[in-house]
Order: sequence, then C-alpha cells, then structure tokens
Amino acid sequence: MNLYNSLNQVILLTLALSHNFVREALAITIEEQVIIENVLHGFINQNDDNIAKFVRLSFHDCVGGCDGCLNVNNPDNNGLQPTVSLLENAYNGNQAISDVIGRADFWALAGVIGAQRGALEDGCQSSDLSCYPSITYRTGRIDCLTSPNTNDIESFPNLEGGMTEVERVLMTNMGMTLQDSVAIMGAHTLGRTRRRNSGVNGPWVRQQDRLDNAFYIQLQSTNNQWNQVQGILLN
Repeated sequence: MNLYNSLNQVILLTLALSHNFVREALAITIEEQVIIENVLHGFINQNDDNIAKFVRLSFHDCVGGCDGCLNVNNPDNNGLQPTVSLLENAYNGNQAISDVIGRADFWALAGVIGAQRGALEDGCQSSDLSCYPSITYRTGRIDCLTSPNTNDIESFPNLEGGMTEVERVLMTNMGMTLQDSVAIMGAHTLGRTRRRNSGVNGPWVRQQDRLDNAFYIQLQSTNNQWNQVQGILLN
C-alpha cells in the first residue's frame, strides 16, 4: 500500500464527502478566497494546534451533514468549542468572509487549509502531489437554521469499539468503502488525545502537526504494542 497516497485520501475524502452537500454553487473569486484563506493561515501561524483542530472540525461537521452546525454538548465533540468560537468570531467580524460564504463553506475551507499546512510542516512541497493535498474548493453548502449550533446528537465511533465501530459509522452510516475508511483514519497523524475530551491522554504520533504517514507506520510496526492503561495511550 502506498502510504502517502492513502494519506492524501484523508482530506480528499473529507472534502469529497463535503461536496456531496453542495446545493447551489456560490460565486467566489480567487481574490475573495485568498483573503479568507489568509485569515485561516493567520490562526495557524498564531497556534499550529489549529492544523489538527481545523481538520477535526471539518470532519465532525460532515458527520452531521456538512451544514456548519455542531453540538458542542455532544461528548464526541469535546474540545471543539474553542475552534468553533475562533472561527465564529472571525466570521461575524469580517464581512469579507460572511458576505461571501456560509459557515459550512468556511469550516470546509478551514479543513483544507489545515491539511495543506500539515503537509507543508512535514516538508512536502505544494508541487508534489504524492504528499500534498491538491484540492479544488467548492462553495454552496447550506448552513442549518441554527448555525453554528445544533442540539442534534450525531453518532461517532466508540473509542474502544475497534473495527466494528469504524464499519458502523464510516461504512454503514456514511457510505465509505473499507479502503476509504482505512485512509481517513490516517487523520490521526494530526493532533492528540486529551483526557478532558475523550477520557484518554497521549499523542498518536510524535510530530502532531505534520500530515504524514506516521500513524500508519506506527500501526504496522511490530516494535509497537499499543495499550490503554488508566486512560493513557501507551506504546
């Protein structure tokens, strides 16, 4: 298996899923998109944790329909409230964003920028399509009426459920293939677990802001023995 190609599928799959919810294409110029992208780049420049947080938010939004709405009271969304607030303040405070795209489109673009910055952090060049997520961004997703909030409870894989849970949520509920499901799990190369959010604490890989194939390598390595001990991930 080409690990980089599988990794590249991570954001491509998420955005492809997001494109399924594009209802009416909105006109956006390159200049307008660059202005919005620069806002998102600025947030990452201030805190590179936003690389993983933007990617996570874009996927979690699509579990609920890619509609710019998130139930922050759903335990599966723990830790995303600050990211929602960060983007919401930018959205409400900048007509160059709110007059051009909706929140769902804004969150989707945040996921794109997060993934691309993660690839650049790993030393990938934007011209190298074997490792850089080259994505055609589309607008036209419809925000839910209560955006950015919702009371809907979406179903996510149980942390301790194994492959059965992956199949239930990604394949049965979201219509992904087995290959797609394995590929999108590579997003765990970004970020880390925190006990206050998920009940467990620890990084998946050593470099948490790099979109690379380290997560797959960790899983394949015969030198690693993964265990969960008192809410801590050990390997």
